[in-house]
Amino acid sequence: MIVVGLVGGIAAGKSTVMQQLSKLGAAVIDGDQVTRVLQRPGELGWAAIRQTFGPDYFLENGELDRGKLAQLVFSDSKALKKLNAVMFPLITEFLERELTEVMARGTEMAVVEGAALYESGLLDMMDEVWLVRADPEVRRKRLMARNGYSDAEARMRMDAQISEAILERIATRIIDSSDASENSTWEQVQKCYRDAVAKGK
Repeated sequence: MIVVGLVGGIAAGKSTVMQQLSKLGAAVIDGDQVTRVLQRPGELGWAAIRQTFGPDYFLENGELDRGKLAQLVFSDSKALKKLNAVMFPLITEFLERELTEVMARGTEMAVVEGAALYESGLLDMMDEVWLVRADPEVRRKRLMARNGYSDAEARMRMDAQISEAILERIATRIIDSSDASENSTWEQVQKCYRDAVAKGK
């Protein structure tokens, strides 16, 4: 089985690529979903965040106030480092278990997508790294339309992420989703999938 790490900036089109890879038969693991599971009330990530940041970042029902925590970490690099320090080891352990289960099913390809695969060191677990990219202006407009962010909020979130130039240097394959047409992305995804599976055999 070939394990692919799917990286790219916010609103670059990673979710679309994940859906397309799933259609082709790849087992897809959404790193953001893994994070959400770990941050449910009572889970290890939830407990670690509460211990690190205190009760102010939690709602009355005990759930994590994601919006409030996001505001903090996207405006304070030290807070982001603290959050990553408690979450990355838990995410790594979770993904290792998931990949072991997927491998046991005999799947040809597993794809792990997550906003911080590079920063967390998780790319060491991957056979290939695929970068999904889009022009910054396209990404900014997508963020404003999709998430309702102001121009300043969209720019702040984009600026808080790792430089695309760094990701380009480590990428095995690059998929460009700047074109709004899904067909353009689909053709690139099919080729990457075919080539990677053939190489892995």
